Amino acid sequence: MTKLTVSFFILFLFMLATISFSNMNQDKSNIDERESIIRFSHVVKRVTPKGIGAQMFKRLANGDESLSKEFREKFKRVEVYPESALYADEQVIDALLANKVQFAAPSLSVLCKKQDKFCEFDKFYRFKDITEVNDYQESEEGQKLKKVTTTICNDEKTNCLVGLFYWHNGMKQLSTKQECSEDQCFFMKENWTFRVQDSKTIRDDFERTFGKVIAKHIPFNKASKALEKGSVDGQENTWSNTVAEKYNKYQHCFIETNHGYLGYIVLTNTKFWNNLTESDKEVLKKHLDTATKKVNSIAKKYNKASRQLIEESNKIIQLTEKEIGSCKERAIGEISKPTTMM
Repeated sequence: MTKLTVSFFILFLFMLATISFSNMNQDKSNIDERESIIRFSHVVKRVTPKGIGAQMFKRLANGDESLSKEFREKFKRVEVYPESALYADEQVIDALLANKVQFAAPSLSVLCKKQDKFCEFDKFYRFKDITEVNDYQESEEGQKLKKVTTTICNDEKTNCLVGLFYWHNGMKQLSTKQECSEDQCFFMKENWTFRVQDSKTIRDDFERTFGKVIAKHIPFNKASKALEKGSVDGQENTWSNTVAEKYNKYQHCFIETNHGYLGYIVLTNTKFWNNLTESDKEVLKKHLDTATKKVNSIAKKYNKASRQLIEESNKIIQLTEKEIGSCKERAIGEISKPTTMM
């Protein structure tokens, strides 16, 4: 892909993002509508892989005449609420358990706080690349892990989560607001503050791996503003999120670490799901499966194109094998194995 092609590609994404933002008030006006709306909440823009997947599911479900008459009489349509229009990731689990939303696709890190087994995805250098992640998710252990979501319930144990599909974003990289050179950027300066997700596993691994830095949780929908104001020195995220959220406007040094994985899990809740017929469940799962294949197929392309765009105006440092080995040694000593599900 040429630089010109990349620029047009990103410009197209930006135009769609602007349209997404302009439609946000319309989405918010539907929040208090009667319960015939099936709500799908997420935190990113429509033009990201997750955003595209959610919109695809909405379009397929709303246009499928094979859903039962009972379903059509009960539910008016599926509606998607991107960019934290309804709930941030930190809030959406409680919203699902209250049946205020029926679908969500939060970061897997959100579930780490609810169930330790999901912290597997937050461990630094647990996975070499997306292929390893995919192999694990499709394995028997990975499929068992989805079922662990049913142990996450409301206080009355009357409504629990249901894990349906894994969605990829990509491997995470580092960036800082300071201009960098080969000899100063990788070894972070003491007390630099980095925005991370709300995960103790990530915070602990970050500070252990990258020296005497401070890993600070800032909600996703507030991260861009924190970077713009300079209230944090840097952040970790995927190439595609970095461009979609315009972090590269405020960050100047990028380090290609591939130190962690960012992915999502599509969730529903038992109160909604268990009241559907088996036939209607299969129809919705079919459309989610189609959306999943789309999300996971374009995530790699979006990250590659976004990396190229960042490289046009920012410096990207690629770690040597020795430096990567040093990172792994600090993070985990030796590669950990997935926790066996009982």
